[in-house]
Amino acid sequence: MITSIFLARLLSPLLLLAGIGIAVNRDDYRSSITDFLASGGLLYLSGALLLLGGTAIVLTHNVWSADWRIIITLIGWLTALRGAALIVAPRWTTALARRWVARPQLMIVNAVIVIVLGVVLGAIGYSQ
Repeated sequence: MITSIFLARLLSPLLLLAGIGIAVNRDDYRSSITDFLASGGLLYLSGALLLLGGTAIVLTHNVWSADWRIIITLIGWLTALRGAALIVAPRWTTALARRWVARPQLMIVNAVIVIVLGVVLGAIGYSQ
Protein backbone atom coordinates (compact mmCIF):
# COMPACT_ATOMS: atom_id res chain seq x y z
CA MET A 1 0.00 0.00 0.00
CA ILE A 2 2.93 2.36 0.62
CA THR A 3 3.95 2.07 -3.03
CA SER A 4 0.39 2.81 -4.13
CA ILE A 5 0.24 5.97 -2.01
CA PHE A 6 3.68 7.09 -3.22
CA LEU A 7 2.72 6.62 -6.88
CA ALA A 8 -0.65 8.34 -6.36
CA ARG A 9 1.19 11.32 -4.87
CA LEU A 10 3.78 11.27 -7.64
CA LEU A 11 1.34 11.01 -10.55
CA SER A 12 -1.34 13.35 -9.20
CA PRO A 13 0.41 16.71 -9.77
CA LEU A 14 1.64 15.66 -13.22
CA LEU A 15 -1.81 14.54 -14.34
CA LEU A 16 -3.57 17.53 -12.82
CA LEU A 17 -1.21 20.11 -14.31
CA ALA A 18 -1.04 18.40 -17.71
CA GLY A 19 -4.85 18.28 -17.90
CA ILE A 20 -5.20 21.92 -16.89
CA GLY A 21 -2.48 22.88 -19.36
CA ILE A 22 -4.25 21.13 -22.22
CA ALA A 23 -7.62 22.63 -21.27
CA VAL A 24 -6.34 26.19 -20.89
CA ASN A 25 -3.77 26.28 -23.72
CA ARG A 26 -5.27 24.06 -26.41
CA ASP A 27 -3.85 26.03 -29.33
CA ASP A 28 -0.36 26.12 -27.81
CA TYR A 29 -0.49 22.39 -27.08
CA ARG A 30 -1.76 21.67 -30.59
CA SER A 31 1.15 23.63 -32.07
CA SER A 32 3.71 21.98 -29.77
CA ILE A 33 2.37 18.50 -30.51
CA THR A 34 2.46 19.16 -34.25
CA ASP A 35 6.10 20.29 -34.00
CA PHE A 36 6.93 17.32 -31.78
CA LEU A 37 5.42 14.84 -34.24
CA ALA A 38 7.74 16.13 -36.95
CA SER A 39 10.86 15.07 -35.03
CA GLY A 40 11.78 11.40 -35.26
CA GLY A 41 14.46 11.80 -32.60
CA LEU A 42 12.06 13.29 -30.07
CA LEU A 43 9.51 10.58 -30.83
CA TYR A 44 12.07 7.86 -30.17
CA LEU A 45 13.32 9.56 -27.00
CA SER A 46 9.80 10.04 -25.65
CA GLY A 47 8.97 6.43 -26.52
CA ALA A 48 12.01 5.22 -24.60
CA LEU A 49 11.18 7.41 -21.58
CA LEU A 50 7.51 6.36 -21.60
CA LEU A 51 8.51 2.71 -21.86
CA LEU A 52 10.95 3.09 -18.95
CA GLY A 53 8.48 5.01 -16.78
CA GLY A 54 5.58 2.70 -17.52
CA THR A 55 7.71 -0.38 -16.94
CA ALA A 56 8.96 1.06 -13.64
CA ILE A 57 5.37 1.52 -12.48
CA VAL A 58 4.39 -1.99 -13.62
CA LEU A 59 7.43 -3.58 -11.95
CA THR A 60 6.72 -1.88 -8.63
CA HIS A 61 2.94 -1.80 -8.79
CA ASN A 62 1.30 -4.54 -10.85
CA VAL A 63 -1.75 -4.65 -8.57
CA TRP A 64 -4.93 -6.01 -10.14
CA SER A 65 -7.43 -5.39 -7.34
CA ALA A 66 -10.97 -4.09 -7.46
CA ASP A 67 -10.12 -0.76 -5.83
CA TRP A 68 -8.44 2.55 -6.67
CA ARG A 69 -4.98 0.95 -7.00
CA ILE A 70 -5.92 -0.53 -10.38
CA ILE A 71 -5.84 3.04 -11.76
CA ILE A 72 -2.09 3.19 -11.12
CA THR A 73 -1.54 -0.25 -12.63
CA LEU A 74 -3.49 0.71 -15.76
CA ILE A 75 -1.56 3.98 -16.07
CA GLY A 76 1.68 1.99 -15.88
CA TRP A 77 0.63 -0.54 -18.52
CA LEU A 78 -0.83 2.08 -20.87
CA THR A 79 2.29 4.23 -20.52
CA ALA A 80 4.58 1.28 -21.25
CA LEU A 81 2.48 0.26 -24.25
CA ARG A 82 2.41 3.80 -25.59
CA GLY A 83 6.20 3.99 -25.30
CA ALA A 84 6.60 0.66 -27.04
CA ALA A 85 4.27 1.81 -29.84
CA LEU A 86 6.32 4.97 -30.35
CA ILE A 87 9.48 2.91 -30.67
CA VAL A 88 8.10 0.06 -32.79
CA ALA A 89 5.44 1.83 -34.88
CA PRO A 90 6.16 5.57 -34.94
CA ARG A 91 4.20 6.21 -38.15
CA TRP A 92 1.09 4.56 -36.76
CA THR A 93 1.28 6.42 -33.44
CA THR A 94 1.96 9.77 -35.10
CA ALA A 95 -1.00 9.22 -37.44
CA LEU A 96 -3.23 8.64 -34.40
CA ALA A 97 -1.81 11.70 -32.67
CA ARG A 98 -2.39 13.88 -35.73
CA ARG A 99 -6.04 12.79 -35.86
CA TRP A 100 -6.39 13.51 -32.13
CA VAL A 101 -4.86 17.00 -32.46
CA ALA A 102 -7.10 17.80 -35.42
CA ARG A 103 -10.22 17.33 -33.26
CA PRO A 104 -10.39 19.97 -30.50
CA GLN A 105 -13.25 18.17 -28.74
CA LEU A 106 -10.99 15.13 -28.19
CA MET A 107 -8.39 17.36 -26.57
CA ILE A 108 -11.01 18.65 -24.11
CA VAL A 109 -12.24 15.13 -23.34
CA ASN A 110 -8.64 14.06 -22.76
CA ALA A 111 -8.00 17.08 -20.53
CA VAL A 112 -11.07 16.32 -18.41
CA ILE A 113 -10.10 12.65 -18.01
CA VAL A 114 -6.54 13.55 -17.03
CA ILE A 115 -7.73 16.20 -14.56
CA VAL A 116 -10.19 13.77 -12.96
CA LEU A 117 -7.47 11.12 -12.63
CA GLY A 118 -5.16 13.71 -11.06
CA VAL A 119 -7.80 14.83 -8.58
CA VAL A 120 -8.77 11.26 -7.65
CA LEU A 121 -5.18 10.11 -7.15
CA GLY A 122 -4.34 13.30 -5.27
CA ALA A 123 -7.34 13.01 -2.99
CA ILE A 124 -6.48 9.40 -2.19
CA GLY A 125 -2.72 9.83 -2.02
CA TYR A 126 -2.60 12.97 0.08
CA SER A 127 -5.40 11.95 2.43
CA GLN A 128 -3.45 8.93 3.67
